[in-house]
Amino acid sequence: MFQTSIQSAAYFIIGSAKLEVQSSYASTSYTDFGACRGVKFAEAVALEEAETDSLTPVTYMRNQTVTVEGEMLEANLKNLSIFRGGVDSYSTASGKVFTSGGLSSAAPLGIKLTHTASSSGQYLELQVFAATLAEPLKVNYVSDHDTDIGSVSFKMKGYCQSSRTAGAQLYQLTDTRST
Repeated sequence: MFQTSIQSAAYFIIGSAKLEVQSSYASTSYTDFGACRGVKFAEAVALEEAETDSLTPVTYMRNQTVTVEGEMLEANLKNLSIFRGGVDSYSTASGKVFTSGGLSSAAPLGIKLTHTASSSGQYLELQVFAATLAEPLKVNYVSDHDTDIGSVSFKMKGYCQSSRTAGAQLYQLTDTRST
């Protein structure tokens, strides 16, 4: 016996999401990062409980953050430089050259994850307002005889932005899928 039934199949998330990153925090345009695998979004909070003399304990959230992680399958050096928030240099003066080392402050960048339903074209979009590197660069090579392709792992961490309205400082979900 089943305990429930499908309420609306339009809300199923079948497939991955398109990863887009702002070229700078002040920019309104986003760069599509192409093929990715294992894209994940996770929220983290510290739940605190305050004891009171005359009420049941009050629970509240602190230190709300999010992480976005996965693997980029297209090792595009220009996109990699954008993604790392300015701690690297990218030049096309003598070929495509990515250099790193000596800079320590990564600029926060906006991230969008968009899942578009293949049947309707409607989407579920998750926008993180400001995120920075959470893990160092990791290139995953594969054997010459492997049928898989190499990848570049990424992990970004988003933090609340106090310049935004309280209750809307970390991320936003937009859903155009029908009910």
